[in-house]
Amino acid sequence: MAELKTSIAAMRAISALLLQRFLYPIMFMVIILTVAAYVATILLSLSFSAWWWLLLIILVPTSLLFFATGYVAWFLIQQLVPRKLTSSERKRLKAFIDKLFDLAERTRTPYPVLLFLVAKDAIQGKGSSFVGNLIGDSRDAVREFNDIQAMFRE
Repeated sequence: MAELKTSIAAMRAISALLLQRFLYPIMFMVIILTVAAYVATILLSLSFSAWWWLLLIILVPTSLLFFATGYVAWFLIQQLVPRKLTSSERKRLKAFIDKLFDLAERTRTPYPVLLFLVAKDAIQGKGSSFVGNLIGDSRDAVREFNDIQAMFRE
């Protein structure tokens, strides 16, 4: 039973950090598009007409909604991690996730599908079947996963 708990804890930590890695580019693009929309609104209102300021009626609530959604998603992902990770553990997990990400890219699975599969498995709270299958595809990944499981036994 203890082996199952450590396996689930390791899978939860891997899934949480993998979801964080997936969310970085999405959050970055949302920030860029939001800033661009505000800059365009300012430039249009200063150059052409003051009526362009009315666009802020749409932009402000939309940007607040996006940032609130991002914060809630970030908070929920942090809750997936079974315990506070030290910096060395986090580095080790991120290196493992980079290998998993490379394996997933080699399977040519589309990015939204990867995000959906990992999120679905993480929300269910059980062992991640998608991440587990990725780990099972590589012998090096299996060895590293066993080392990561050992981190959570302590």
